[in-house]
Amino acid sequence: MPYSFTEKKRIRKSFAKRPSVLSVPFLLATQLESYTHFLQAEVAPGKRENHGLQAAFTSIFPISSHNGMARLEFVSFQL
Repeated sequence: MPYSFTEKKRIRKSFAKRPSVLSVPFLLATQLESYTHFLQAEVAPGKRENHGLQAAFTSIFPISSHNGMARLEFVSFQL
């Protein structure tokens, strides 16, 4: 049975002579590991290292008003 014009356009030929050399890593695992490292959710608030979300909060706080009457301090975060 002969191919129609549209079926002829869909036929593709691969000119690849070598199989793939590297296997593709599971990239989602890398992102999940990075996110858990960023959050430090499993670490007690007093034992968290100064990186990730903890570092973001400690770099911003304390926030003081311009007249010095109010001050907002960061103690810890909990998820």
